[in-house]
Amino acid sequence: MSPTILRTRRLVLATAVALAAFAFMLTPTAGAAKGFADTGSETRRSDDRGLPLAVRKTLRANPGSSLVSAHEILLEPGVLLSFPSASDKAQRTAAAADCPRQGFCLYEHTSYRGARIAFFTCFDYNLKFERFWNTTNGGWDDWAGDASSWHNNQTGGAVAQVFMGNATYYAGIGASPNFGRWNDYAVGVRPCW
Repeated sequence: MSPTILRTRRLVLATAVALAAFAFMLTPTAGAAKGFADTGSETRRSDDRGLPLAVRKTLRANPGSSLVSAHEILLEPGVLLSFPSASDKAQRTAAAADCPRQGFCLYEHTSYRGARIAFFTCFDYNLKFERFWNTTNGGWDDWAGDASSWHNNQTGGAVAQVFMGNATYYAGIGASPNFGRWNDYAVGVRPCW
């Protein structure tokens, strides 16, 4: 296949992924129906008393982020962070990956446990800037050096690239409960390639 055709296919794929992510963000969520929608920082601070500690702290530490549901935060357009609820924690001990359709997800721990970050936009993300409150150690963390499993639930054969310092891990459609010898080495991600 010629390089021109490959570039064209990649451009079409990137455009389709970006449009799907945009459509996903415009879709009303269950969280908005339950009163968790973000309407400004003053609402977040006054209505967040019933939210888990990790959600409250992460919202406050990421200016411009918005609450999607009691356990989900839109960190920036195309990046959704989810914390497991009490029932999720029990189910995820041996559960399959649960990345939303059209997303590429990284999980905090092996076997799809802990916090999950989903990427819907074709962009190079530096995981050092994706901060969250780590419930395991009770302190601030970022996703750099903390991703332990993944799920690529995109369509059309999209391959995600996970940058591991000087190496690149290619994640095709499917899931893996761990990164093998590259566990906890991820420093960046490009959800589409």
